[in-house]
Amino acid sequence: MIRPLGSLLLCIGLALPVWAQQPSDTESQIQQVVDQAARMDVTQPARETLDFLDSIENQLEGASPSQLAQLSLIRARGHILVTEYDTALEILENLMAGTLPPRLRLRTYELAANLSLHIDRYEAGFEYLNRGMELQEQVDDPALKSGIFGLAAYWHSQLGDETKGLEYGQRTMELALETGDIRELCVAYEKLGQAEELNGLYEQALTHYEEGLQACQEAEDPVFVGVMHALKGRVLFEVGRPEEAETWIRRGIALAAESGFEDGMTDAMTNYGELLLELGRDREASSVLLEVLD
Repeated sequence: MIRPLGSLLLCIGLALPVWAQQPSDTESQIQQVVDQAARMDVTQPARETLDFLDSIENQLEGASPSQLAQLSLIRARGHILVTEYDTALEILENLMAGTLPPRLRLRTYELAANLSLHIDRYEAGFEYLNRGMELQEQVDDPALKSGIFGLAAYWHSQLGDETKGLEYGQRTMELALETGDIRELCVAYEKLGQAEELNGLYEQALTHYEEGLQACQEAEDPVFVGVMHALKGRVLFEVGRPEEAETWIRRGIALAAESGFEDGMTDAMTNYGELLLELGRDREASSVLLEVLD
């Protein structure tokens, strides 16, 4: 029986800044570049976003501390997606050591918690998660709040706390609906669906993965489109529909590879290998799982 392997490191895109005062002309020009990077962070493969960030470094003279922090968060997420974890963690630790407004500090805690938990640094990961859950009360942005609740939903469910996992998953969805943003709904469906799947509510999870796939396609987010395919396939196998499951998981693998989300690809391949073993196709399973090991 296929089970989730761990956090997929799927974090919401960085919300655009809210200016406390009228920005200078230079800051306004730089903000256009920041906004472009934020859009690429959602719609383009991670390596392309990282290359873009490298290309604009000489254009950032006069950038505000908030703008530089936003770009650092986008860069950290890009390194996470291509499995350059040490680089991402260094960026996040440097951010946390500095002065950040609550909204950017919350985003930093979310990414740091997600990454730390994924690479088995559980003590640090739960410390960052708890800090984020405390800080979200000081942040008005429902998109940022939705992100930290989604992470809490996943990990409480992973640890067997069904009540909190589902409660936080529902809160994630409520906050996403409050934003009115289709991409926030895309991410929230994934978080709620995973909480339901982890708690054995397969039919509910399947429904939310299907609804989430529609939202992610509308949002033109290639990472989440690939993930939703793989997740739907995983649940189809859980409910005894292996032929359909194989089609969806294989498509999820291909889409994850196209988007540059390496962990998403290897997680889906591992799920596919397990499916093949359950179907008695041992030689094919061995080939897929050996590729994952490589």
